Amino acid sequence: MPLSCRCSHDSSSARIRIYDAATGEPHLVVAGINLHRMGTSHGIKKLVGELRHELEFCAPRLNQIPRGPSF
Repeated sequence: MPLSCRCSHDSSSARIRIYDAATGEPHLVVAGINLHRMGTSHGIKKLVGELRHELEFCAPRLNQIPRGPSF
């Protein structure tokens, strides 16, 4: 997948930037993520689901990117 992710954080919140690796064009930037919500696998799973939803809504052209085979 041609997207990259950069995460940063301070003592209580995180920022996630998902961008095109080749061009640096941002596809999604989310700031102020409460680190306490990522303390469990369920919290991380929920965050990933929300990020996927936002990417689909904010960057519909990502759905046109060819994907490798699913196993």
